[in-house]
Amino acid sequence: APPHRIQHYLDKKNTRKHSLYVPSFFGRIEHEEHLQTLAYRDTLTNLSNRVFFTEMGNKLLQLNSRNNLMSGLLFLDLDGFKKINDAHGHATGDHVLKTVAERIPARLRESDLTARLGGDEFAILIQEINGYEALSTIAQNLINTINETITFNDIECHVGVSIGGAFFTPEKNITLEKLLCEADNAMYEAKKAGKNDYVIKRIHKQETE
Repeated sequence: APPHRIQHYLDKKNTRKHSLYVPSFFGRIEHEEHLQTLAYRDTLTNLSNRVFFTEMGNKLLQLNSRNNLMSGLLFLDLDGFKKINDAHGHATGDHVLKTVAERIPARLRESDLTARLGGDEFAILIQEINGYEALSTIAQNLINTINETITFNDIECHVGVSIGGAFFTPEKNITLEKLLCEADNAMYEAKKAGKNDYVIKRIHKQETE
């Protein structure tokens, strides 16, 4: 109920002065929720931040392993972002990052976890993935949508993205850190191969033990 209705109810039930002022109480709750949002959200893009991605990602991996489901992770690093920042300023760069952050989830399911790790780096944990072909399709779709022109103050910006991917069949010892490391290495391979492309790796069972 709205605060004024709660206050009205308390006034009817008890004529004594209340130590609890309802609107102030709701204000405190809103403040606590805001602080929690700051702790787990990237302030620029409103995506999950690294802290939340690590905590929730490991929980999801454990759940997938118990349910014998395959998981995949994509590590994204934008190509040409620094040139945009240097040529047009940080306001334009921030707009590019926010636009990319809006485009990424549009190519995913609601159950997939997306985060901005920092700078122009993003990560996505894909749940219930079928394997290499499915992860490759998602990676290519992300490249296509991120490549689309971004306009800010009549300035047309073009960025590419290098993507590294890693996936595994359900194993008990896999961690998000392991997936991130493998996907990060794969992303650098995509960079070296010419950028604006993807490399997908499978983590084999012996590598998780």
